[in-house]
Amino acid sequence: MGRDRRDDLEIRVEILNAAKDRISKADIVKRTKLRYPKFYKHANYLITIEALEETDGFYKIRDKGKEILKRYEKLMEILPYKEINL
Repeated sequence: MGRDRRDDLEIRVEILNAAKDRISKADIVKRTKLRYPKFYKHANYLITIEALEETDGFYKIRDKGKEILKRYEKLMEILPYKEINL
């Protein structure tokens, strides 16, 4: 069946995780298995909210992005993200 579809939050978290170290756009796309249009949509959003920066085609997480990841990880510890079948 393949992988479940990822929502916007999951995709953005994957991009931020990939950009913990300076990384090229091509490497993020490869690591996150995104198509370029979807990558640009989410990367531009993260840049707009100042969670990610782009310089000369390379991306790097910013302090706000690190805070987002920290809070996301904390939330995942206490609240399962995927729906639980009861």
